[in-house]
Amino acid sequence: MTANFFQFDSLATVATALILFIALIVGKYSTTYLRGDKKRTKFLITIFFIAALLIITFAANNIFLFAISWTISNILLVSLMIHKSSWQQARNSGILALRNFIFGSSCLISALILLHLKTDSYLISEINHSDLETSSLLIPCFLILLTALSQSAIYPFKSWLINSLNSPTPASALMHAGIVNGGGIILARFAPLFFKVPELLTLAFTLGIASAIIGTFWKLIQSNVKAMLACSTMSQMGFMIAQCGMGLFPAAIAHLFWHGMFKAYLFLSSPSTWEEKRFDSDLAPTPLKFCAALICGVLGALTFAVITEVNVAQLDTTLVLIAVCFVAASQVALTIIGKSLRRNFTSAIFISTIIAALYGYSVALIEHIVAHNLLQPQPLNLWHITAVLLLLFVWLFRLFSSKDVLSKNSKTAKLYVKSLNASQPDFSTVTANRNQYKYR
Repeated sequence: MTANFFQFDSLATVATALILFIALIVGKYSTTYLRGDKKRTKFLITIFFIAALLIITFAANNIFLFAISWTISNILLVSLMIHKSSWQQARNSGILALRNFIFGSSCLISALILLHLKTDSYLISEINHSDLETSSLLIPCFLILLTALSQSAIYPFKSWLINSLNSPTPASALMHAGIVNGGGIILARFAPLFFKVPELLTLAFTLGIASAIIGTFWKLIQSNVKAMLACSTMSQMGFMIAQCGMGLFPAAIAHLFWHGMFKAYLFLSSPSTWEEKRFDSDLAPTPLKFCAALICGVLGALTFAVITEVNVAQLDTTLVLIAVCFVAASQVALTIIGKSLRRNFTSAIFISTIIAALYGYSVALIEHIVAHNLLQPQPLNLWHITAVLLLLFVWLFRLFSSKDVLSKNSKTAKLYVKSLNASQPDFSTVTANRNQYKYR
């Protein structure tokens, strides 16, 4: 009977490790953060139940157990977000998030019912290995994709995350480091079905890349630390979903693992007055520094390709991931080089290569753990090539455009204002002053 309800496979093991790590860290932090709060015990118990339900979700083999535990864990998250029911703005944030989660759960339940009707099975393992044709999988897989997109705050489902800024810091950490990663896990759980519907993988890639670019731009224009971190999460989740859309599920799982740990650290370690040290776009790199950074980028990309055993001749989506590694390693090198190329070039080569190697080994490890049935790179198409070119353009524009370009170009200024307005939370979820915070 247990075998029918659960499948403790390698994917469930990896998800469990991440969930337990984040829950323990957030729980330990909450004991101090909520000291003196009369709801502290309830808050800690809720964190425990959310972690338990998420573990059950990703280890579940029965579709009903999967859907029920998924839905209840999201409802409990909403209770953490609200925390104080007398706080109107927090309650409004929770209501908006609840609507989003209800939509996602409705899509998930509908998809699982359709899959059951088509396969006459209640078990996810049997459904994944069924011989359903593409036409039969299109609607249920699309509904599962909608569930993943809404859970991970992918455009156009980003509003619930941006409107969650009133949440207590531990709830935000659990949300950004754990709950939003559920979109990638659920796509990985049903990866065998999505491999039969490549059109939906392309859709996931397109929406993911769009969210990554929009989230990155929005992050750069925020003045509030929590808003900046929310936009950062949107960007990172976008890239994670894009990796799923490329058929590179091991890379997506490795990415959400690193993101979960790093984002938990950012939320739990940064006070409200913390400011990010950003790259000064007025100090565009000299041609020599830029070329030196490109060398570091090439070395980083090659290191990643060698470790993950990428076959460049196959011309598939692994090349997109290598291009992203090239840009990331080059940007890391530019930051390290700073004002002195001669003094910092060696360090830039070493650090950018080490980071690329660590990421490559993490992807290779996840690929080894979850087996090769979650790795199926897709053939390159126009969407993939366009995304790479757009990524390079955005990166170069950010490097070589000065800050006063907004004041000199009215069209750019209008874009800035529209983007800033679009990235702001709903007014009903904003605590404008301390008197609106009901702490009792």
